Amino acid sequence: MTTYDIRLKKPNREPVIDVAAMHSLEHIIATYLRNDPDWKDEVIYWGPMGCLTGFYLILKGSRAPQEIYDLLLDAFRSVANCEEVPGAAPVNCGHYLMHNLGMAKWYAAEFAHYLEENAGKPALFAYPKAERLVTDDGRFYEKADGTAPVKEFLEGLDIKMRAKMLMSIELLKYGGYQLREPYSKSLDDGILELRAKSGNNISRVLYFFVIGETAVLTNGFIKKTTKTPKNEIERAKQYRADYLNRKEHSHDEL
Repeated sequence: MTTYDIRLKKPNREPVIDVAAMHSLEHIIATYLRNDPDWKDEVIYWGPMGCLTGFYLILKGSRAPQEIYDLLLDAFRSVANCEEVPGAAPVNCGHYLMHNLGMAKWYAAEFAHYLEENAGKPALFAYPKAERLVTDDGRFYEKADGTAPVKEFLEGLDIKMRAKMLMSIELLKYGGYQLREPYSKSLDDGILELRAKSGNNISRVLYFFVIGETAVLTNGFIKKTTKTPKNEIERAKQYRADYLNRKEHSHDEL
């Protein structure tokens, strides 16, 4: 799986997208992606960024950003042909009155034009440099045998829950130490948890920070009790100790 940041606005430099228009773009492009004959089986998630500067697209596999250029250009071009927002009804949408098709078309045309004007330029596919709060790096803890418990946990989740947890991981990249409830919570002795919920199911991924502003994800689990199980917290501490011990020894060998 690969998460792509589709930025319509420069973070902290341009005015953000109108909320109602963003809601409409979410509906329209999600519908387009779900019905594209070449891509519909590859799409896991399309949804808005909380900062209102763009969208997240999660696809199966690993592709260079250049490989999805045509898909995105066609998707944003398609907005101009919409006569109504798909799924904008009480039975389909939790806030069906909050849409703005006119502005959605304006933003889509603006972004499509930007893609066309910058086609082939390396900067188009480079990650935008925003003023990150803390964390610009993040990694999965790996055991001595090379297996990563959190990666295995994510692969075992259903598509919806996996997408929700991947979004929480993205939020951690942006929020770092500043990320708080309902997305993150401090547990015990420097161990924190990332939260995700899909329907009645709740999942957690535990992590810790190391010097260098890096968040290390240790273990994940489906939560079935009110409190986070102590054995999961202890497992995270054990993984942290192992990580730090091996990291220290690897430096000694240099």
